[in-house]
Amino acid sequence: MNINYFIAGVSLMMLTSFTCTEAQTENNSTNDKIVIVVHMQEEYSKNELSKESTAGAVEKINYVIENTDHENVIYTKAMHKILNLTLKKIYVDKIVKDLDDRLKVVNKNIFTDHGGNIFDSDELNEFLKEKNIKELVIIGRVAEECIKKSVLRGKKLGYNMYIIPDAIIGKSKESKLKALEKLKKKGVKELSIN
Repeated sequence: MNINYFIAGVSLMMLTSFTCTEAQTENNSTNDKIVIVVHMQEEYSKNELSKESTAGAVEKINYVIENTDHENVIYTKAMHKILNLTLKKIYVDKIVKDLDDRLKVVNKNIFTDHGGNIFDSDELNEFLKEKNIKELVIIGRVAEECIKKSVLRGKKLGYNMYIIPDAIIGKSKESKLKALEKLKKKGVKELSIN
């Protein structure tokens, strides 16, 4: 009779251990989610925000990329338009900067938006629709602008939105925390790197 209790106890421990591990993995991983690296372009991450201040964040962004199925990683680049006036004509230049060379690029899933909101890219929207994507993890720059606008738009479009604060760059620590806190109050879920 004691052996039955022993077997039942061991079985219960194994089941509990498996269930806890599975729940932790699901709640805190990028498995089965698409990771979108927002606007990590060289010009911005090295000049606008100091190279030193972004170095740690770039390492964390690369860690997320390395620990995600490479086909589930998407990169977005912002396009900016500049109005040029000459005596003969008026024209618009479209400028798209290269991705930061410190960034680990693992595929060709690179989309261009019109700056400020990743969902302004028709190509990205079509890609997500074709793949029937429901969950998006957002990392990159800048928490107070592009990240915030994109995450709120993604929620409005019906996506389950996640952020990884350690892999998001802000203008300052305080303003980043404030922006991410607002997103969490709107129902955005937070994941951690560990």
